[in-house]
Amino acid sequence: MAAEKKRPTEAIYQMKVTLKNIQPPIWRRFQVPGRISLKKLHRIIQTLMPWDGYHLHQFIIDGVDYGEPDPEGDLSELKDDRYARLNKVVPAAPDRFIYEYDFGDGWEHEILVEKVLPPEEGVRYPICLAGKRACPPEDCAVSLDTPVFWKQFGTQSMKTTRASCNGSAGASIRKPLVRTISTTG
Repeated sequence: MAAEKKRPTEAIYQMKVTLKNIQPPIWRRFQVPGRISLKKLHRIIQTLMPWDGYHLHQFIIDGVDYGEPDPEGDLSELKDDRYARLNKVVPAAPDRFIYEYDFGDGWEHEILVEKVLPPEEGVRYPICLAGKRACPPEDCAVSLDTPVFWKQFGTQSMKTTRASCNGSAGASIRKPLVRTISTTG
C-alpha cells in the first residue's frame, strides 16, 4: 500500500497596513493566503480601508514597482501586479513594503508582514482581525491635518472604527472579507 501524499500547507500572511503621515494612526490587521497576487492584495486593501479602487496604485517592494502597467503612459515600467505572487515577492516575515493608492491624493501606506502562519482549520481567508479609525473619504483632496478637512468632513469620518471589518464602530473582530474578494488570482 502506497503512502498517502500530503499536500503542502498553504502559508497565511498576517499583515498590518497603516496609512502613513496621519496621527493617530489609521490601520488594519488582516490575514491572506500567501499565494494571492498583488492585484488581489490591492483589492483586499481597498475593502479594508474601505475605498472604491478606481484610482491608480502601486506596490514598492525591495525597489521594484508593481501595479497596472500603462504601455502608453508614465507607468510602463511597472511590473504587472496580476502576475506577482505575495509569497514570491515577500517570502518571509518580518518584512515591510509600500502600497500607494490615488497618486493625486498620495495615500501612502506601510504594509508590515508580521507573521507567516499555517492556516486555521475552518477559517475563510482573507480575514480582518483588527483596525483603528476610519479612512478619509475617497477624493477628499485636502490634508487631514488642516482645518479645511475637519470643516468639510467633520470628526465623524475619523472616529475609531472597525467599519471595514463589519460596518460599525467598536472593538476589533475576526470577520471574513467576502465583499467581491476571492482568493484566486
